[in-house]
Amino acid sequence: METEKKDIDKRLLILMAIAGGVVVANIYYIQPLLGEIATYYQVSTSSVGIVATLTQLGYACGLFFLLPAADLCNRKKLISITLLLCVVSLICMVVSGTFMMTAAICFCVGFTSMVPQLLIPLGAQLSLPENTGKNLGTIISGMLIGILASRVFSGLVGGYFGWKTVYLIAAILIAILALILYKVLPDTKANVDMSYGDSLRSLLNLPRKYPVIVRASINSAIVFGIFSAFWTTLTLYLGEGPFGYNASTIGLFGLFGIAGAVFAPMAGKMSDKKGTNFTLLFHMIVIGVSFICFAVWGKSVVGIIIGVILLDYGVQCCNVANQARIQTISGSERNRIAAIFMVSTFLGGSIGSYAGTMIYGSYEWVGFVTLGATMIMIALLLHILQYKKTK
Repeated sequence: METEKKDIDKRLLILMAIAGGVVVANIYYIQPLLGEIATYYQVSTSSVGIVATLTQLGYACGLFFLLPAADLCNRKKLISITLLLCVVSLICMVVSGTFMMTAAICFCVGFTSMVPQLLIPLGAQLSLPENTGKNLGTIISGMLIGILASRVFSGLVGGYFGWKTVYLIAAILIAILALILYKVLPDTKANVDMSYGDSLRSLLNLPRKYPVIVRASINSAIVFGIFSAFWTTLTLYLGEGPFGYNASTIGLFGLFGIAGAVFAPMAGKMSDKKGTNFTLLFHMIVIGVSFICFAVWGKSVVGIIIGVILLDYGVQCCNVANQARIQTISGSERNRIAAIFMVSTFLGGSIGSYAGTMIYGSYEWVGFVTLGATMIMIALLLHILQYKKTK
């Protein structure tokens, strides 16, 4: 007699959320340190943005080449090996001696920090269907808290002990995490019987097979592009002009983003009850309101703080809703679907980081706010048109 499937163990769910936050932090340590790195290597503020862009581009490449492999092998082993390679990349950041070398290693750090996106499909696989949105919300909430806390951590540590110390501590944390996950994660079998090459080629067919992947990927790319553009630009904005903050002070602004992130599980519950289309619409409007705060009160610390809370809350909840609508499509293709979605998301993020610094360099804060407001209006318009078409 077949035993009834149980929902994922809560302790394992919390551990996966913590693990996601610790690993994904590697991508965002760089942002509050841009000014420090520019000074260290004597490069311009417009040029230093490339290290943040390459980190996210590396992450997108890691997703493209490693996530499809998760459908073909034991995910526990794949996660462990990737984390060990991540430790090596972080140590290389510590010993790097030139700006070009650091930029190249940033790509490797991003490439090997894609483990959280292996945990999300695994969490969906271990969850009961009626709890998928809520459980994914918990894991993704841990990731966003890690993203935001990373800025606080790197800003404080980098400000007092130098930016390379941040990556030394990160290497130690990832090494410890690799051992813990190897002991507690369940062994999983391959979802499908195909070659790695066939798995990669199938990525081209999945968007045609499941059009919702295209809709979710486009929406996520735009929303995450806004998010990345904001945090990259905010570092430069707060470091000059009327503020003149150092890296440690800039990093503290991540604390206010965490306030918005803790409500992410609510988006999962909203997606489970009212559907992902409503959840996305509501939280894109929240992002739009954040840009009203930046436009009207952008020269005030209080205005920026309110905008940060609203922006990070809205982005986080849009991510949860998009994940919820793609992770229930197909169990056997779950990781490849996630690969398409996350590659699109982080390509949007890398473009957003680059566009944010370039626009800010030419048009300052007003230019960035105009860019962000335009992007969220485009996302809203596309969502409304797609919703009417599918309905």
